[in-house]
Amino acid sequence: MPCLTRRPIFVTYLTVYSGDRMPPFYIGSSSLQRIVTGYRGSVCSKEFKSVWIAELRDHPHLFKTIVLDVHESRQDALQYEFELQTRLGVVKSDLFINKSTATVNGFLGMDVRGYRNPMFGKSRPDMIGKFPVLPATQRAKISKTRILRKVAVGSNNPMFGRTRPDTSAWISLMNRENNPMKTQACRDKMSLRVSGTGNPMFGKVSPQVSCLNCHRYGQLRNMKRWHFERCRFWEI
Repeated sequence: MPCLTRRPIFVTYLTVYSGDRMPPFYIGSSSLQRIVTGYRGSVCSKEFKSVWIAELRDHPHLFKTIVLDVHESRQDALQYEFELQTRLGVVKSDLFINKSTATVNGFLGMDVRGYRNPMFGKSRPDMIGKFPVLPATQRAKISKTRILRKVAVGSNNPMFGRTRPDTSAWISLMNRENNPMKTQACRDKMSLRVSGTGNPMFGKVSPQVSCLNCHRYGQLRNMKRWHFERCRFWEI
């Protein structure tokens, strides 16, 4: 047995199940220390999770784990696990307990298309009434718009054969060099108009108020925007 007192060694393993309640194989990755202490894998799929836990508890002799490869880092072991699962097509295979591939860089590989989707053939009673039903006239208008978008190609496009007006003169006028409203003298004049006594808030102090829900203090104009009846603690 290798020495486990140094830095952890990670492995990719194959767990063989000899019972008749699940498929026979499961591919995973973990540390060698966990495998030595009896770890067989973690199944999280809705189809096999409860059966996996029950079989491990009641019939642990039906499981056997084989180390396929050894790695120096967890990431390498995870990457090799993902490659094996992808190469063997474990998600769609009836020989593997795996219902998703390894999580590499935060992405899952579970196939939830069609009947594999947990919500396939089900309705959402909790969502009934939350979305308004559009009138028939509005639904017909939306359908017509979608159809027009698909056929508005070539000569059917309202802009077919037309040219847009030349806007270069307008763009040139709005440039800072030509726009009279953007000269330095004009900007200084506008700044002077709202500075000092010209500022509407000159000499005034915004009142400080407290939110009754979260007990935070702040200026009235800001508190009215984010607190009181709009406070996130309003329902508490």
